[in-house]
Amino acid sequence: MQLLVVCLSLLLSAQCQRLNETCPTPCRCQLTDDQGRSVNCAKGKLRSIPEGIPIDTQTLLLQGNAIRALHESLPPMTLLSELDLSNNRIASLGPLPLFENLTSLDRLDLQDNNIETLLRGVFHGLAALSQLLLSGNQIVAIDNHAFDGLSNLQTLSLSANKIASLRPECFANLTTLQVLSLSGNRLQRIGDLVFQPLRSLMNLSLSGNILSSIDSKAFSGLGKLRQLDLSSNAFSRVTSECLKVLPALDVLNLSDNPVKVLRKRSFESLDIVEIQLNHMGDLLFVDAAAFYDLPELKVLHLHDNPHLSFIDPDAFVSTTYLEAVYAQKCNLATLPFTMLTSLPRLKQVSFYDNPIQCDCTSQWMKESMISLLNATIGNHTAISFTKKDQLKCASPPEYRKMSLSKIPSTKITKSCTPTIVPMFDDIYQQEIGQTISYPCRAIGVPAPHIQWILPNGKVLNGSSNYSRLKLENGGTLTIEHLKPNDAGKYTCIASNPSGEQYDTATTVLRIHNKDI
Repeated sequence: MQLLVVCLSLLLSAQCQRLNETCPTPCRCQLTDDQGRSVNCAKGKLRSIPEGIPIDTQTLLLQGNAIRALHESLPPMTLLSELDLSNNRIASLGPLPLFENLTSLDRLDLQDNNIETLLRGVFHGLAALSQLLLSGNQIVAIDNHAFDGLSNLQTLSLSANKIASLRPECFANLTTLQVLSLSGNRLQRIGDLVFQPLRSLMNLSLSGNILSSIDSKAFSGLGKLRQLDLSSNAFSRVTSECLKVLPALDVLNLSDNPVKVLRKRSFESLDIVEIQLNHMGDLLFVDAAAFYDLPELKVLHLHDNPHLSFIDPDAFVSTTYLEAVYAQKCNLATLPFTMLTSLPRLKQVSFYDNPIQCDCTSQWMKESMISLLNATIGNHTAISFTKKDQLKCASPPEYRKMSLSKIPSTKITKSCTPTIVPMFDDIYQQEIGQTISYPCRAIGVPAPHIQWILPNGKVLNGSSNYSRLKLENGGTLTIEHLKPNDAGKYTCIASNPSGEQYDTATTVLRIHNKDI
């Protein structure tokens, strides 16, 4: 036994001596678990790649140095599987292939350098590479066929660069790519077919750009795409046309975009499982049929929208598989009772930190909390409310700051006076010839009717026939081709069917010539 210990000690000593003799200064060398060689030169104040790196190295760590340029080609380390050159000062990868001798390289990290351009064929020879990380550089342009030769690439990160446009064939031949991040760039539009070669792509992030529209065929060819992140862009409205070419799409993230209204059929006929619409500072309301015909939708995120104040009772049409709605931290007085009838599989609702109107409009939520342990409400399985004790009343005054669940059911009447949800300013300045829309919505039980009183005292309702004035979507007043005599006071009136109870809201329209 002692002899065995002595032999092992001598063997390890010999290996350590051999490693130290061949390890370049100031690097540290060691054997990996599979007896491969790892060379760690991280944070060594190096200005260039040190000479004498053993050709049998499997892992080479050079991050956190001051390397500005790479040699014409790296040593022929045919066993190298990981190369980390992140956090250096590399400005160019040169016109010639630098990595063609690294035939076994699996992971290449070039993050946080100063690279500006990716030239055609610059990664030639890296047929085994599966991960290429280029985020945090200064990349402005990507040549067509820049990634030629990367026949096994699965992950490509190009986030946090300065890319403003994508050339038609910049992703040519990346047929095995599964994850692509272009977040945090300066993309303004996505042209048709630019992603077509990426037939294996499953996750695409375009967040943090300045996209305001996407061509209808931009995502053509992405038949396996499951997750698409379009958050933090400049989309002012949602259109599903460019998404209809994505048959496998499960998760869509449109959070943090300047969308004011989720309009009718915004996501029509998409076989999508989860939609994220959070942190949208301009979002005011969700219109009727906004989520029309989404037969696979199970999870909807609408939380942290500080100005979202109304969800139409008919917003969820043919969305029968929805199981969870997250609408916390908004400006909603209630959720529509029709969620019970139109969403038969709804199980989870998050609605805390909203200014809840604790009257009959919210009665169904209270009953759902009470009935949670007792079968169903009508024909609907009871719904679980997240943090139900934080569903606090903002009105009426006598219940302010009380939990909705604590209010006695006997104190809640069966009908509620209509309450207009404010969505327009007191005064508007517009030019002659422009078009303006005033959205007006109201909550109440029974559902209120909306009509407008015009400056001339006439009434505009659903049966009115004016050439330039229209009442749309049950409450929005639209005036086309403004004229000087359109100026004046406009009053929205919300009344219950009998007309006995009503609420009003007024705005003033001022009109001037373009030259003024």
